[in-house]
Amino acid sequence: MPRLSPRSPFGQVRRLTKTHAFRLAGLYFVVFAVSVLGVLFFVYWMSADFVERQTQATLDAEISGLAEQYAQRGLSGLVQIIAARRAGDRGDGMLYLVTNSEGHPLAGNITGWPAGTPVAPGAVAFNVAVKVKGETQMRPAQGALIVIPDGYRLLVARDISDAALFHERVKMTLVWSGLVALIAGLIGGAVMGPSG
Repeated sequence: MPRLSPRSPFGQVRRLTKTHAFRLAGLYFVVFAVSVLGVLFFVYWMSADFVERQTQATLDAEISGLAEQYAQRGLSGLVQIIAARRAGDRGDGMLYLVTNSEGHPLAGNITGWPAGTPVAPGAVAFNVAVKVKGETQMRPAQGALIVIPDGYRLLVARDISDAALFHERVKMTLVWSGLVALIAGLIGGAVMGPSG
């Protein structure tokens, strides 16, 4: 079996990999990469958690307010409030729908019960058609279904497309930041190696 000459490129690389400086540089890069990736993952998790908590807090506050209005003014008052909020178009992405026991809409800015959404109390997630600059777009939404006495239903939800877009932008920013940091770590390790 032919032996590598110490002066050949492969022989020099092999000798370099056995040096203390090379191993130290490799350890430096591994520690640096793990640290950077850990920080980036933590930042992404914290930002995603913040957006989700903000969305849930908005939904909880809206549901509590509507429940209070229903307790004071009954079903007719609730329908009037939902109709007024639809006419107001506050631009906050809130979605409302009040239906009778047969599922026919009584008020709200959703034209009908979202397809594929179970009719059961609790959290719901669905896609909703939204008109943007004359074009209809399907956007993700999440919210809650509340069953009102006599079979009436109240769906309160929020368009979360902005939150999803924010998640994607944060993710891409962190990916690029991670790549730049890893490249910087490689360069730092390469510079550190020969000097060690």
